[in-house]
Amino acid sequence: RRVRGSSTWSKIMIVVFTQKHKDDLAFLKDVDPKILIEFCKMTLEFIRKGAASSRKMFIAAAKKLNTTPEAIEFGIQALCYLFTEASKLSLSELDFLDSLIVLNFSEGHNTVLKKAYLENKDKVRAILSDLSFDLPHYVNLDWRLDVKLASRSMYDQVLPTFILKLETLEDSESKVEYLQTDYTNLKYLHEQLSGALNEIKTTYARRARRNI
Repeated sequence: RRVRGSSTWSKIMIVVFTQKHKDDLAFLKDVDPKILIEFCKMTLEFIRKGAASSRKMFIAAAKKLNTTPEAIEFGIQALCYLFTEASKLSLSELDFLDSLIVLNFSEGHNTVLKKAYLENKDKVRAILSDLSFDLPHYVNLDWRLDVKLASRSMYDQVLPTFILKLETLEDSESKVEYLQTDYTNLKYLHEQLSGALNEIKTTYARRARRNI
């Protein structure tokens, strides 16, 4: 926890790096901050267009730094992780700098990364939003209970069946699905949905929603 003022406490939100992230970023400690600026530009291009269209950039950068394209790509991927995770969390300037402490970069390197993050945070969040799944939205549910009491081959039977009319909204268009189920499966579905509803009320789930 971090103390702000004399009596107010707030949780620290930082990007957590794996050891692989740290290893992939280690070579950037030795590059000039001006070169790091170019790496930040490549990273943002990587976020926008993906690895396929960035391959030529990796090869060119590898030649300049006398390393392999794979090392450049892994470094860009690690920077991509830094910028996307920080943008998801909408980190403040201070929390972003706190995230960089474990990387042991120089002050000049930290300044370059901070500037790139603050100037592009909203753009990165917009890109991530565009890449997210657009799932159908629930609108309404009607149901009917049908009970089969007998058939030609069997008398005195009771077979309840639920007919469900589910209405959803997808891409501004209303969609209706008719579903049929028995009591056992409907009860199981109810239990699963109730469990999911209880889960989203937990502290962890509320924190996750704030970070999306």
